[in-house]
Amino acid sequence: MTALKETYPYYLANEAKTPNTDLEVIDKYTGKVATRVAMADAAAIDAGIAAAVEAAEPMARMASYERQDVLNHCVVR
Repeated sequence: MTALKETYPYYLANEAKTPNTDLEVIDKYTGKVATRVAMADAAAIDAGIAAAVEAAEPMARMASYERQDVLNHCVVR
């Protein structure tokens, strides 16, 4: 089993973001904090939506196997 890091960033348009606000993730078996994940604010959510809209057309032009490679890369990463 891989140990969890103390904190995790979120990624926005391929950039790791580590805001000052985080969310505690509780281990349901122990009730203790397992890790913390970065929380996006309203501006970050709007930026994420804008990035997704901007990426929609280029992604649609890609062959299905190319989109699959992109998604598999995200899974591995």
